[in-house]
Amino acid sequence: MAISYGKLGDYKKEFELLNKIYNESKDLFGENHLDTLKALANLATSYYELGDYKKSLTLHKTVYTEIKNKLGENHLDTLVALQNLGNSYGIMGEYNKALELSYEVYIKRKNKLGEKHPDTLMALANLASCYSSLGNWSKALALENTVYNARKESLGENHLDTLKALSNLAVTYGEVGDYNKALELENTVYNASKEILGEKHPDILSILYDLANFYSYLGNYYKVLELDKTSYSTRKEILGEKHPDTLRSLVNLAISYSDLGDYNKAFKLTNAVYNTLKETLGEKHPDTLSTLSSLAKCYSYLGDYNKALEKENTVYNTRKEILGEKHPDTLKSLANLANSYLHLEDYNKGLELQNTTYNARKESLGEKHPNTLLALSNLLIAQIQQDETDNKSIKKHITAYFENINNLKTTAFSIKEVSSRRNFLTTFNDVYKLLKSCIFERNIKDLIDYLFINNEPPLSSRQVK
Repeated sequence: MAISYGKLGDYKKEFELLNKIYNESKDLFGENHLDTLKALANLATSYYELGDYKKSLTLHKTVYTEIKNKLGENHLDTLVALQNLGNSYGIMGEYNKALELSYEVYIKRKNKLGEKHPDTLMALANLASCYSSLGNWSKALALENTVYNARKESLGENHLDTLKALSNLAVTYGEVGDYNKALELENTVYNASKEILGEKHPDILSILYDLANFYSYLGNYYKVLELDKTSYSTRKEILGEKHPDTLRSLVNLAISYSDLGDYNKAFKLTNAVYNTLKETLGEKHPDTLSTLSSLAKCYSYLGDYNKALEKENTVYNTRKEILGEKHPDTLKSLANLANSYLHLEDYNKGLELQNTTYNARKESLGEKHPNTLLALSNLLIAQIQQDETDNKSIKKHITAYFENINNLKTTAFSIKEVSSRRNFLTTFNDVYKLLKSCIFERNIKDLIDYLFINNEPPLSSRQVK
């Protein structure tokens, strides 16, 4: 019953029932009984769905420790608890810790169950996801290929688990910029899954979302709009117009209108979603805050930078309160807030916040993580707009930037056709601004050649082998 409420998007009612089940189990069996601990694990998941990631992490720690003490560290139930804990660390942005725990789960399951057991392959898929979160997409691709081929061999190519593995593989191809390959694979997943599940199944709509992303990366925004309209109308019909998944589809539809330049339509839809989420989930729920951030972007597109600043400030302060100042979502809000100050030509404040964002991401993710590199690009933009950096310094910073951005380089050059490559670059809006400001407008020729003509980096940024 509780899980059913969760599937319907009523996370508060789900939490209420799961909390009741946990307390009754604790009173009946004791707090360290396995049934009680499983109830606590479900409660931890409920906290996650309500956006309380810290509480969810704390409970998963408790569950893992107690089950390990009771059953031993190699028991299958212990490994389930360890994987849940690893996932919680990932949600909190602690990707290295998530990787460490996911690797431990994979090795122990492989030793206990064999490398082709479904649970082992699931652990390998989780491990691939960790590498992807850390920006190591080549490693993620290798692991996801292994998972896909093993499932295809044992289950057949049209089994839903095999198709899920193929979808994960498609998403990772997208992350490395091979959008044509990603689109090919995801279309295969969509057509095969549709035959099994029907056009209106929730999993089909999730696949449509991935397809829309790939079309967007290739610059086919009208196709994206078509797919987003289909997703939204289907979810509204099945789930109702106020279900969280329906509202997420409506936000995606608003973004499609924005990509096509219809900012007034985008604003109208986003504002409607925000007001509904505020009413149904509360103004501090993650989905509500994400939508408020999208609304701020709409204000910015419409030229109302003061209103955009007000909304971004609310998102940032609320996320800092709930998630902490170093959480990835909080830092994303801080970067957006910095951009709002830059739009208002408050370059000192914008530069200060961009610098804070970059240093925090570098500390938590490492200097080569894509999100750190994006923060670096935003910081450079702010420095340029403040006109504190001459051409020589800019070239030095840009060269250092590309020394550390191998993933983006791989992505760009996997798109061989020049216009598609440019479409790719514009999807990374802040990076594109960096290229335009630092390279084109200042005519740093060897960097222009590096981006659009040659596959070799400038001499100053070549690696010594």
